Amino acid sequence: MIEGNGQDAYGAVIADLEEKIEKMQATVEQLKSLRGQGASSTITASGSGTPTFGHDSFFNMSVTEGARKYLAAIKKTATAGDITDALVRGGWKTTSKKPVETVRVTLGREADFAKINGQFGLAEWYPGRRGAKGKKDAVSLNPKTFEEDPDEDAAYESRRDQNDPS
Repeated sequence: MIEGNGQDAYGAVIADLEEKIEKMQATVEQLKSLRGQGASSTITASGSGTPTFGHDSFFNMSVTEGARKYLAAIKKTATAGDITDALVRGGWKTTSKKPVETVRVTLGREADFAKINGQFGLAEWYPGRRGAKGKKDAVSLNPKTFEEDPDEDAAYESRRDQNDPS
């Protein structure tokens, strides 16, 4: 038991442990970030809190992979032009003569993305919203009982197969 100056000794130990915990938490967050990006990708927060991307952040990624990574980092919707600019600056390679159009069309066809007022966001930010080709991203519900309706997904697949020319 510590007597007399005991409170000061505990305070110093507690402060030291809290500092170590903060450093470990920062290290864990950095490792989590690197795990999702790959070893060569670099995303850092600037002084304004806006992420900046390294020259290789989107290297060797598809449009959807890069756009998903970009939108998840900026945490808001963006235009196809903004997404394309970020991807190209981050090392995404394309041979398209109209890369903005390529990004716009590709993301518009993907259920993982939602178009909101002319900008793209991640569909997970908008649960229950209809995704690409009108298919609902969330669980299909029977409108009469508001319970899961597995027949709706089967009907959608059947309609899609009937309309598919291939």
